[in-house]
Amino acid sequence: MRGWSAGSLPERGFDVVLPVLPLVVAGLFPDAAAASGVHVGRTRLVAIAVGVALVSAVTAVAGPIAFIALAAPQITRRLAGAASIPLGTTGVVGGALLLAADIVAQHVIPFTVPVGVVTVVMGGAYLVCLLLHESRRRR
Repeated sequence: MRGWSAGSLPERGFDVVLPVLPLVVAGLFPDAAAASGVHVGRTRLVAIAVGVALVSAVTAVAGPIAFIALAAPQITRRLAGAASIPLGTTGVVGGALLLAADIVAQHVIPFTVPVGVVTVVMGGAYLVCLLLHESRRRR
């Protein structure tokens, strides 16, 4: 329970991925529809439900991994230089953040820690930097 509550990836294999794979595949359809120009406003409720199902499935498998969902859109918006946040790019940035945190958790730190511990430290540092940047900008 302690490893799950901090978010952990090393003990997870394809045996826990296969049950949630249909949810992941289903979650790709609303994004693909929006990218192809289909008005998904009418199906927003379904897209939200699918998003909740995807997050629930991933959290059930790996545990709550903090700050990835908060930091990835902000980093993506700054990288893209746009007011809107591109969903696909945010997914790639979030995946890269999680991969970097997992590498740090397993290989950089002299002892193995859950990836959630690393993401909390990274997210906290990013939040402080973001707050400092915003306060300087407003002066």
